Amino acid sequence: MHTMKVLGALLLNPPSTGGGRTLGHLHVAADLLGCDHIEVANLFSLPTRDVVEMNQVGKSVVGWEEARPRLGEVIEGADQLLAGWGISGITSESARYRKRQLCYIKTVASAAGHDECWTLNGEARHPSRWHQYVSDRHGRVRGESFRSKLAQVLTLVSFDRLAGPSNMRMEIVGGSLPR
Repeated sequence: MHTMKVLGALLLNPPSTGGGRTLGHLHVAADLLGCDHIEVANLFSLPTRDVVEMNQVGKSVVGWEEARPRLGEVIEGADQLLAGWGISGITSESARYRKRQLCYIKTVASAAGHDECWTLNGEARHPSRWHQYVSDRHGRVRGESFRSKLAQVLTLVSFDRLAGPSNMRMEIVGGSLPR
């Protein structure tokens, strides 16, 4: 009997468009990692058009708190986890909430037996940008196909490295985000 393996993709927030490129890239990663199915959870529950809008909408705790049940469900049900929430552009209050959310994710992941997650060379780059990262223009990898290039940069890293030190742990475990 074949047991379905699940890749849990942890992204920033739902797309305001179809998200086809993101899903396509995640399917390639899932296949490379031996997973048959993808489940997506977002750090923030509300869609935005861009990072500028994210920084405005993300000032409210609501979208961060609303994302937690799905994050927990995906983390607990995944065989492999992938960090893809992006690496730049989040500022001020939104950045502080994201940091708290990453500490929450690290705690939930650890409780579920996940101490590491997949990244692109140690960074939580968003899957919609992966084709740019592995393009020939940058010379980071060699290969004929997106798949062969992606295989060279998928890297396991600890949640400690992605989320930072556990000094916020008591602040976020078992309760809501501070207001």
